Amino acid sequence: MICFPELSFVKEWVEEIKNQYKDMIIIGGSYYDEDYNVCPILQMGHTSIPPYRKVFPSPFEDPEKLERGMKSGNILYIFQTKCGKFSVLTCIDYTRLIYRILDEDENVDFIINHVTIIVSQDLKNAVI
Repeated sequence: MICFPELSFVKEWVEEIKNQYKDMIIIGGSYYDEDYNVCPILQMGHTSIPPYRKVFPSPFEDPEKLERGMKSGNILYIFQTKCGKFSVLTCIDYTRLIYRILDEDENVDFIINHVTIIVSQDLKNAVI
């Protein structure tokens, strides 16, 4: 399993990676598509349809604070693999949705949380 950080992926890579690495699980870092923060999840040469869309915007994505912001997704996935059950939550979704995932299936073996941290030059003002 390979997991990329949030916002480190581009849509154009999905097909190439899906076709080249058919024996792996790849959590694409996420990218913006139609104002959604989208995380492709590639399993053994297949993608989740529709892809996981981040539910809760972080402060720098919040449409109430910005002129234009991130649209919220509404689907959570639990995947069954030969390695066990897992789910993926992006950034702030983890703090708000982890218990919802565990309520749906208490037998989830692991939850992957990928994030982007924007850090100022003085390292004191990180935005998650």
